[in-house]
Amino acid sequence: MNFFTYFKYSFLSLFRDRMTFFWNTIFPIIISSFFILIFSNFKTDFKKVDIAMKDSNPYISFVKENVPILNVKKPSYDIKKDLENKKYKAFIDDDLTIEIFKYDEDVSIVKNVFDTFKQISNSNLDFKKLSENLDLKFIDVKEQNFDLVHGVIYSIIIMTSLYTAFYSTSIINGISIGQSNFAKRILISPIKKIRYVFIKLFSSLCIAVLNIALLILFVKIVFNIDVITDFPSSIILIFLTMLFGFSIGMFVSTFIKSTENIQMSIILSIIMLLCYTSGMLGHTTTNFILDTFPIICKINPAIYLQNAFISVNMIGCKDYLLKACLCSLSITTVLFLLSVIKLRREYV
Repeated sequence: MNFFTYFKYSFLSLFRDRMTFFWNTIFPIIISSFFILIFSNFKTDFKKVDIAMKDSNPYISFVKENVPILNVKKPSYDIKKDLENKKYKAFIDDDLTIEIFKYDEDVSIVKNVFDTFKQISNSNLDFKKLSENLDLKFIDVKEQNFDLVHGVIYSIIIMTSLYTAFYSTSIINGISIGQSNFAKRILISPIKKIRYVFIKLFSSLCIAVLNIALLILFVKIVFNIDVITDFPSSIILIFLTMLFGFSIGMFVSTFIKSTENIQMSIILSIIMLLCYTSGMLGHTTTNFILDTFPIICKINPAIYLQNAFISVNMIGCKDYLLKACLCSLSITTVLFLLSVIKLRREYV
């Protein structure tokens, strides 16, 4: 059996699996549509919300020039009294800490805006470049989609790319004696293990690329949202995310000897945790999680990858790209080497 014949067989067998097709192709489209429709139903008749910021606040100029929904006032000496007398809805400290008297709809708008700022600040993105390269108005729904929806869609792209973990789990189980009867047939067949693994990985990679391309085209055609503007950088990030997914699948299938369904459940939980803490649930939830468990920000490559997507596609800045690549590759390499060492000890 030559390479292309077996590749075709492997590709079609993966694509014809109904459950795999649903979770890897249909589910990302459904969930992206869900979030886009939610954000597109926001009201546009917002009135300006009064807030207070000191002149020393490093973000005051950006807010005044780029966020027309907020009316910036100068606070008095007694900020608490100003809030009680409703002179303004919220006071924004220099570190973006928000002080309020009562939570209401206006305060929720302020919180959403500064949660976004906080995420950008934590990502070390340049506010000046952001204001120069983005024509965003928080009061305009069509433009607001680029602020609220993009972060979520990038998380969904990362999630879809990480689905390669499912493919690598099936591949490792397929060559592991004790996990499947197929491994015994591979041993006596003329096909070498390394050839089998390479063909399966290549076909899985092709399907993953196709799924992401369909997601991006769907968002563009149906909702007219340009998710990707820097294709070379985005392709690099997607490829690194896929490799990270492969390493997760290899690690779980190698170290957790259980049924494939349990392994898949563990992998799905890991992927959801990575994506939920990187922005899929919105800036507010992400910032709350990272403030409560700051260690997550250090060990979750999905955070670096999403910030890199935002940086290269929305800001036109590639300064964060190298950091995301190094973080992703380092963790991918560690997981891959641990998996290979474990496999060699078991089967060599």
